[in-house]
Formats: sequence, C-alpha cells, structure tokens
Amino acid sequence: MKKIAVLLINKDAQKAARKLEGGFPEAVFIYAGKNQGNKTRNLSEIMKEVFYQYQGIVFFAAAGIVIRCIAPFIKNKHIDPAVVCVDTAGRFVISLLCGHEGGANELAYRVANCLDAEPVITTGTQVHRNIIVGVGCRKGISAVKVKKAIQAGLKEVNCLLANVRLAASIDLKKTENGLLKACRELELPLIFISKERIKNFNGEISYSKAALRHIGVRGVCEPCALIAGRRTALILKKRIYNGVTVAIAKERLR
Repeated sequence: MKKIAVLLINKDAQKAARKLEGGFPEAVFIYAGKNQGNKTRNLSEIMKEVFYQYQGIVFFAAAGIVIRCIAPFIKNKHIDPAVVCVDTAGRFVISLLCGHEGGANELAYRVANCLDAEPVITTGTQVHRNIIVGVGCRKGISAVKVKKAIQAGLKEVNCLLANVRLAASIDLKKTENGLLKACRELELPLIFISKERIKNFNGEISYSKAALRHIGVRGVCEPCALIAGRRTALILKKRIYNGVTVAIAKERLR
C-alpha cells in the first residue's frame, strides 16, 4: 500500500480525521501542535521531514495554509507526492497537487468516501466528463458481472467509458469487493452515497420493492446516479443485468 501521512492542525481536525482510521490502515497521523513533551512543531518543520517520505499527504487545514506550507518543496508532477486538503469540519476534500499523475484524485475520492464528504476534482480530464453511473448489486457479486453491467448500460445509451466521470453506489456497499474491483479495473472513481441521503431524496425514481424491503430505500442505482452529480438528469433508467442494477445520469455543464 502507498504510505500516507495525515497532518492535523487542531482538535477539530483530529475529530474529523478519526473517520479515516478504518479506511487507511497504512496512514501515519501527525499532529502539528504540542506533543507529549510540550514541544510545538509547526507545519513547515514537519514538511521538511515528510514531503518526499510519503506518496500521499492529507492535510486537515485551510487550502491557503497548505499551499504556503508545501510551496518551497514542490518540484514537478512526476516526483511530487499527491496532496489532498480537507477542511477541518470534514465537508470537502480537495485534490490539490499531482491530481492525475501522482494519484491525488484517487486519494481524494478515498478520503471523501471515509468522511462522507464532497470530493473536489479540478483536473481537466475529469472536469469535462459529465456522465455518472449509478450501481446497485447483490452481496458477493463478481467484478466481471459488475463490469459487464456497466458496459452494457453505457452501450444502451451510446456512451463511451471515457466520458464517465465517476460511478456511485450506496454506502452499504463500501466493502463489496466485486464492485470495488470492477471500478478499479475500469479506472472509474467510485463514491458512496449515504443511506440517509438516498432516503431523503425526493426526485422521481423507479420504485423497487426489493430495495425497500432489504435496505429501506426506494431504489439505489437511480438516486445514486442523480445525487452524485450536479444538475443531473437520467439518460438511462434502471436496468438489471445479472444481479447488477445500473442507471446513468448526465450532468448539464452549463
């Protein structure tokens, strides 16, 4: 696993960062404040030690603080670490440095999933993609079946995989290995929508008795596709492909 450093600047940040512990067993948590010896360490001092010792750095701090802190150490996108910035309330996760080449975009999605936060991705290859794929699946589904279902859904609407910005599913599927593996092999960022957000979603979706009976929501793939994007509309309503449900939404960019 990649080595990840998580830098915390205050107690609020520590509280938000606790949610990362389960999803980032490889992470080292570093507090930029008074340690047990009552000695204060500032971020600049810490950066000298960690910037090129870790493949990814997650800051729980304001973006301005992070930028000033890393600026003296930045060289180029091929050797710099992935840097992600999270506000101390854990609401937004910004891919700040080496988004594509260094893996900061992927890291931002991972952090956002752990925090139930909004990932903020600004790299050009992601910004102009406007297709969201919502996915629901049976427990224990294989990656092959998930991949085939996503590809079949895209084919129905004559959409290329290259135009898909991300896939989305309900947070109950965070540990569904087949789903995770399929999206990884398709190189699709995968985010998870909380059950509560889906329950409270009042948009028009296909009603699923099975989803309501088993997990307490009216549907999975359609609301996930709609919630995960901005100004979305369904271009493919729920389709069922061998144990996998797929819906596709398109974002209106303007």
